[in-house]
Amino acid sequence: MQLFLLSLLLLPLFAKRAELTKFLIFTIIGISVVERSLFHYIHDVPIETSGMTNEKQVESYITNMYVKPLTHAGPYLVGILFAFELNRSKGAINLSTPMSLFSCVIFVAQYLPPFINWSPVGSAIFAGTIRTLVAISLIWVINFCIKRPSSKQEKEFLLTHDIN
Repeated sequence: MQLFLLSLLLLPLFAKRAELTKFLIFTIIGISVVERSLFHYIHDVPIETSGMTNEKQVESYITNMYVKPLTHAGPYLVGILFAFELNRSKGAINLSTPMSLFSCVIFVAQYLPPFINWSPVGSAIFAGTIRTLVAISLIWVINFCIKRPSSKQEKEFLLTHDIN
């Protein structure tokens, strides 16, 4: 709810001062990533939180991290920024080939944690950044659906079904 209210504040600001709004969004995303990374590092939370067995650790993670709005700010604000840019461009955004490749790599990388022996710092960085990076990688998929000529039903299916 708090992020929705934030987006209502950002919308008029974006209409008047787009660069300032982008700076604020990137700052909040950065703070969100740093907070998640530090929490994972300080509390020794594994990347795969579904594998936590210590009840106190699970309770601490849910209470101090998962339910907090800042935890979800990165992906949410990436979506808001993408929507702003779509509105400004009146259609699909032209993404460069490196951005498209980056998106594909990140989309695949989200499935790697169980197969890699992570250091505590690497684990914390991955856990802190992966949600936001996956949101960025999904921009390519959504943009592709918007640009690609297809039937209305196919677009609705692609935009409303979970890709994972």
